[in-house]
Formats: sequence, structure tokens, C-alpha cells
Amino acid sequence: MAGGALVLGVTDRPLGIDWDLVTTPHTLAFMFLLSFIFPAVEEIGLRGYWLDELQKRFDPAVAGLINGATWAVWHTPFIWFPGYYANTTFRPELWWWLPSIVLQTLLIVWVYNGTNRSILGVLMFYGMMNFTGEFLGLAPEMFPFMLVGNFLAGTVLVVAWCRSRI
Repeated sequence: MAGGALVLGVTDRPLGIDWDLVTTPHTLAFMFLLSFIFPAVEEIGLRGYWLDELQKRFDPAVAGLINGATWAVWHTPFIWFPGYYANTTFRPELWWWLPSIVLQTLLIVWVYNGTNRSILGVLMFYGMMNFTGEFLGLAPEMFPFMLVGNFLAGTVLVVAWCRSRI
């Protein structure tokens, strides 16, 4: 995505790698908690329970969209918590962040189903999304641009799931 952003003129500096995240112990510990420990609660509930229930009734695409919408609603209030994102480079705006959450959920469903419903697999995938986003220091203008990438990846998965039913 960074290369595409450069070519399309979205930004002249899509990445600003933050070496302090991996070389400063307290910052690394914070990022570890933020990326892998805190999301464990979400993943146990949203994927370990809710996604299984949804997939009993719906195909992976529909279950993922419902699960993603639930996850997006869960995250919406964080926008208005003063200082919630103060220690991160992430500055979400609802117009691109909520659709990104729903679309990223389709990727998470693919990982979940592809690892025989492994919460650890999903947690590692989700955690690496959080960690690399901070470590790479994505430019603020990159986040909405990533919505396009999430849309393309989600579309590929939905088409693949639909073809597997035929």
C-alpha cells in the first residue's frame, strides 16, 4: 500500500518507522499489551463465541460482515474518549475506520476458519496489524487509503467463498 500511495501521490512519506517502539522497553511493553493482550478479550468473545454462532446460520462472508459490524460498533465510542489514542500514531475517522474494521473482519474470518478456529492464530494476525501499523509509523493520510486495500482483499475473499459454494 505504501508503494501505491507514493505512485498515486497520496503522500510523499507513507512510512516513518519508529525504532523506539522496539528499542525502548516500556514502549515495547505498552505496544505488546495494546497489540496482543488487550485484543485477546475481543477475540475470545467476537470470534471464539459470536463468529462460531454466526457461521452456524450463515456462510463465512455474511457471518464476517455481521461480526465486523458488531466489532465496528464496539470500537465507535473510542473516537470520543479524550486521549485514548494519545500514545499512538493512529488518528481514526469514522468514515474510513468503521468500513475498514468490517472489511478486516473478513480477513480475520479467513484466518480463523483456515486455522481450524484458532483464537491464537486470529490474535496473532490482529496483533500484528496493530503492532506493524504503529511500528511502521503510517502517515495519517495512509489510513483512509488502506480502506481501498481492505476492500480489495475483502472482495477477493467474498468471491472465493461464493465460488466454493457453487
